[in-house]
Amino acid sequence: MRNDPGTAASPVLKRAQLFALTLQALHQTHTTNDFVKRNMALFIHPMRHRRELLAVFHRIYKWSASVGKRRAVRWPADIRDGMRAAGVLLPLAVGHLRWSVSTRVTATDATPQSGGAVHTWVSQ
Repeated sequence: MRNDPGTAASPVLKRAQLFALTLQALHQTHTTNDFVKRNMALFIHPMRHRRELLAVFHRIYKWSASVGKRRAVRWPADIRDGMRAAGVLLPLAVGHLRWSVSTRVTATDATPQSGGAVHTWVSQ
């Protein structure tokens, strides 16, 4: 955390190295499920400061559950795009601690059968 600007984030160098590692992996024609899981795990700490960024891994987690653990497979296009998007989002993985907090709390559900949303007001 840096006091002067009121932000919390992983060091810029760490995020830059993670982006470079991800790009190098994407230049390979094949990958393993084990590598993809390990690479995704490296994104967790930087993106914890802006949890909404973790949504980029939805398709990757689904794909990861459907392939074998150690078998090398060609990078599927949507998985490659998801990993690339995660890397591009790293500069945005900064929490602004001085932003005002809304007193409105919203929850949504988007299951395949139906969807819904609800909100309520809470005290500050």
